[in-house]
Amino acid sequence: MFAATDPDKCWELASQFRKTALPGNVITCETAFLMASISREIIRSTVRHELQEKALLSAERAYSKTFDEASAEEQPPELVAIYGNVPLREVAAVALAGYGKEGDFLPTTLPAFVHRIHGDPRMTFEIKPLVEERRELLRGAFIDLLESNAK
Repeated sequence: MFAATDPDKCWELASQFRKTALPGNVITCETAFLMASISREIIRSTVRHELQEKALLSAERAYSKTFDEASAEEQPPELVAIYGNVPLREVAAVALAGYGKEGDFLPTTLPAFVHRIHGDPRMTFEIKPLVEERRELLRGAFIDLLESNAK
């Protein structure tokens, strides 16, 4: 989860998207929220069923911790303008819960993400290959981690 929501990696991905009216740091946060959803989908598709709940809870704790730390800092005016004075951890929790309603299924979450970033609906098709590429990198890293822990 930490690798998926790394701000530098999320910015790197988000900087390839078509510009919207939202500031770059908001797009970066929103990208991290989407990557967390993708991480849960990876866990569901790679972890044995009997271990999934524990793995998901662990990933969600890591996600919350990331945004707990960010919430402790004073937020830049751009984030406050979009999210209000709501702590970033709460914004992150709401976003992840929204993606979870559809089971973190990328064909559903990606249009929701584009809506959250105030993007043109056509962006869904433009950014899909970028997000899928990042998903496969994360999936590979997660599988490598599972295999190294099994040895």
